[in-house]
Amino acid sequence: MDFEVRNRTIFILWGFALAAGWTVSYFLYDFMTPLSLIAFWTVLMSPPVIVSVKWMTQHDSSSLPAPWILTAALAVGFGFAVIEGHFSIPDIDNYAVFWFFLPAMAFAATTYYFEGLVSKMYTGISLVNFIIAGSLLFNQGVMDQYFVLAGLTQALPLIYHGYIYEA
Repeated sequence: MDFEVRNRTIFILWGFALAAGWTVSYFLYDFMTPLSLIAFWTVLMSPPVIVSVKWMTQHDSSSLPAPWILTAALAVGFGFAVIEGHFSIPDIDNYAVFWFFLPAMAFAATTYYFEGLVSKMYTGISLVNFIIAGSLLFNQGVMDQYFVLAGLTQALPLIYHGYIYEA
């Protein structure tokens, strides 16, 4: 199957995958086992990763989605490692910090590829994710809005960028 991935497609696909993931996680978290939750995210992140790899083959000089692919791989791998007992964490709330810290790093890396308002948007959203990650360590009250904050600070910027993307 030969298809060409448009530039805005990767942003919209990543954004909608994250929005769907955080929404489903919010509503079904209490009903899912940790393994089923990680499996759900693995399946959900597969299409954006596959489309991103295809996009990178079309654009030889750009590795734009590479930080997002790495973030998804680290998040899923980290989740499996914790569930299987290969990695231990002192408290589940500290585990949640990584779901903001990893995207903050990916957004920070994304600023390299853009200029102007879009670069500033990614810089700002990266800082917001870092602040939320830090807040989760010291303020457990933030956990009540965890899924909503993740959806707003990770999915919406990508959807917005896909919507305004030119070229």
